[in-house]
Amino acid sequence: MKPRGPVVWKQSAAITGDKVARTRQHTFDKELPTDLKPVYEAAMQPGSMFATLVDLQVQVLNKDVTPPPFPVLEQHWPRTWDPAYDKLKSCIPAKALALYAGQIRVEEEGKQGKLRVIRHTFIINGGRFIVTDLNWIQPV
Repeated sequence: MKPRGPVVWKQSAAITGDKVARTRQHTFDKELPTDLKPVYEAAMQPGSMFATLVDLQVQVLNKDVTPPPFPVLEQHWPRTWDPAYDKLKSCIPAKALALYAGQIRVEEEGKQGKLRVIRHTFIINGGRFIVTDLNWIQPV
C-alpha cells in the first residue's frame, strides 16, 4: 500500500460556532383578481406610475440571512405598545407614489433548496424596493 499524507482537518461552521449565511425564505406571490390582471399587465412598463394602497414597511431579516439586492416591503403593522414608535419614520404611507422599475431575479430558500425567482421592483421615496404582493399597489 502506498502511504498517505497527513490528515488535515478543515474548520467547519459547526466547529467554529459561526452561523452559516442563508438566503431569504421564499414567499409565493399573492394572486391578483382576474378582472385586474389585464390592467396590471398593461401598466407593468418601466417608468409607469403606481400608488400604494396600504402602509408598507421594510421587512426585517435575521442577521444570518443574506439580504436580497434591494429591501423587501411588507404590510405595515403599527406598534402601538411601543412609546418610541414613530409611524412617519418607520413606514411608507398609503397613497405614496411609486415608479415601476422592472423585474429582477432574487435567490430565495424554498422547501427543496435554493430558488431563483422573478420579483417586481418599484422606486418609492427615492429608494428601490421589492414588492411581493401587487395587491398593495395600483396603477395610476
